[in-house]
Amino acid sequence: MSACEECGGKLVKADQSEFLVCSECGLLSEIRIYSFSESRSEAKKRKMKKEITYTKILKKAKLPKKYSKKLTDGMLARLKLTAMEQNNSKELRMRIYEMIRTQHKELMNDEFLRIGKAYKNVAKVFLNGNGAEPIFEAIALMYYLRKNNINMSFDKVAKMFNLAKNNLFRRYKEFEERIKIYERQGLKRLVVMKMLGQARLKYLTLKEIALIAGVRHDSARVVQMKIKRMNIVDEKGLMRILVGP
Repeated sequence: MSACEECGGKLVKADQSEFLVCSECGLLSEIRIYSFSESRSEAKKRKMKKEITYTKILKKAKLPKKYSKKLTDGMLARLKLTAMEQNNSKELRMRIYEMIRTQHKELMNDEFLRIGKAYKNVAKVFLNGNGAEPIFEAIALMYYLRKNNINMSFDKVAKMFNLAKNNLFRRYKEFEERIKIYERQGLKRLVVMKMLGQARLKYLTLKEIALIAGVRHDSARVVQMKIKRMNIVDEKGLMRILVGP
């Protein structure tokens, strides 16, 4: 029934009431409104209770604050699925620690791969270009690690580049034998030799020469600038620096 029983006026919903009221005479109708849909506020509260939030996950795991700062968005998304199946707070916390360690390992591996790519030309030059890119990158990484006193096994580096350990070891020793004479020259002599167009060094950058000399990469540029300020314009002048003390 949609009309007032008294005057036939239109029935509308009364404010804060579950009954209809006539818009003409104001008579309260006996028609009651039944709502089968929950209000937005009730739906939101129900959803918040049911939904597993990241705050709840971290609280449940009793994770120290210093570790919670290391979690990325991707890690939190994976944790949400884990938390739905895992009720034990200790096991959940162990899972978080494992994810952080794995993430750190992946970042370190990415950094090592980047170093190998950055210095692969050193290996390529001293091995006369004989080999594939992965072997040059792996040898360059091993050389960089040893020059910076960072311990890492041939086996680990070989796995990183999908190489056979014995092959990496053999090629590295070949590389090491060829480069050791240049390591004894010192930065200044290496820079001068490059400026003179020495067969190997002319293909290397100052950054790569600095690695051979075991110094910071910007040091090679400083040495080169100092030599250029001496206004030496011919090979004889550079040779005098080379044979000098």
